[in-house]
Amino acid sequence: MKNLLYIDDNLDALELYKEMLSENFKVHTYSSPDDGLAAAKKDEYDAILLDIYFPGTTGFDIMLKLRSIPHMRSTPLFFISSENNLHNRLKALNMGSEDFICRYMEPEEVITRITKKVEKYDHSSQQEQNILKVGDIELDQSLLSVKCRNEYIPMTQTEYKIIYILLKQYLLNAASVLPKDELIQFVWPTDPESVFPRTLSTHLTNLRKKLDSKEVKIASIRQNGFRLKLI
Repeated sequence: MKNLLYIDDNLDALELYKEMLSENFKVHTYSSPDDGLAAAKKDEYDAILLDIYFPGTTGFDIMLKLRSIPHMRSTPLFFISSENNLHNRLKALNMGSEDFICRYMEPEEVITRITKKVEKYDHSSQQEQNILKVGDIELDQSLLSVKCRNEYIPMTQTEYKIIYILLKQYLLNAASVLPKDELIQFVWPTDPESVFPRTLSTHLTNLRKKLDSKEVKIASIRQNGFRLKLI
């Protein structure tokens, strides 16, 4: 049976959806985001169900931390919330979630949405899914490697995280801009407030020099953020 990680501070919801999904998944529930993240670092899961609102944080921030865990980078993730507004739905999808589950959906619809999309996630094709490619830049998540023009480029962990999230952002929406604060949160999830502005600039400068791409550049969007741009 597949394992599903469910993080939600609503105890009634934890019990309800655990029972609802128990025929298809072994559901591991956590009301504390910190406990859920600790579990994600320790074990592997086939799917993630994540609430949006928590005291002092959001599910979007937690998703970035989950995606910084190597074996959780491509695990199907579903957001769940009682606030079914356009802003939340679009942000969830733009960040790469599989679907947005509204608490008012009928149980049969919730089960079908999650199980069908998880079934499509075929671990036998993991290698193919692990490749992120834009222009002449190719990142292999399984090897934690980056190639440019078919040559491997040595990367620090920080540089790898930066190019990874920029590639993901581009592949989700080529015209979208990754806000600077979201990039910092992803690269330094434990203490983003302590990162000096010059620190990110230095890493980006080094990354641009290392890649030396003929087809893709890391563009800085003034007072907004960053994005990959085909030359």
